[in-house]
Amino acid sequence: WLGLDRGLSRIETRASLSRFDERSGLPGGVLSLHRHGGRLYVGTGQGLFRLEPGSDPHFTPIRGIRGQTYALLSVGTRLLAGNNEGTFEVRGDEALLLQSGGTGTTMALHAWPGNPARVLVGLWDGFASLRLENEHWIDEGRIPGISAEVSSFAGAGEDSLWVGTWNSGVLRLRFAAATPTVERFGVEHGLPALDDNYVQRIGGATRWSTNRGIYR
Repeated sequence: WLGLDRGLSRIETRASLSRFDERSGLPGGVLSLHRHGGRLYVGTGQGLFRLEPGSDPHFTPIRGIRGQTYALLSVGTRLLAGNNEGTFEVRGDEALLLQSGGTGTTMALHAWPGNPARVLVGLWDGFASLRLENEHWIDEGRIPGISAEVSSFAGAGEDSLWVGTWNSGVLRLRFAAATPTVERFGVEHGLPALDDNYVQRIGGATRWSTNRGIYR
């Protein structure tokens, strides 16, 4: 604050926050964030964008992918993106469709437990998988017998994963057999509701974002 000959002035020093929005080339609500190859990628309701750093930092769109981009996953040097049209691989400034089925919407991506070259794909209405073989992605299709509105994945051990869902509580997938087995958790296990359960790892621990706060 400065006391002047006439009135007062307030000087704001450099802020610790930077805002990126439509003015910096980032339209739509942010749905996913991921750093890959030293670059920041952001999925929004209008596609996938990459931050171009420098004296005038701004975002540029990745061609070939539009609409809601919910998930991003690094598989070695490769980058996958989950979008409302399916699963894409980002190659340079362009995204190529790898897999689309059912509703076509890929909500979450996670490395298959024990097999980093295989990817579990969480869909709006179930699960599918992709396998990287000889530098090519193979669409293994849907995993039969499991239907849920997947929102998120988090590791639950060497051979299992937690799954957050939009309307079906929380699932735990176990991968001891060729086809994963499913355990279901609902309000009888302490969840406040079956809807809006998002699982994540925070500080090395599993936590659930619910419509009534953070649970463990």
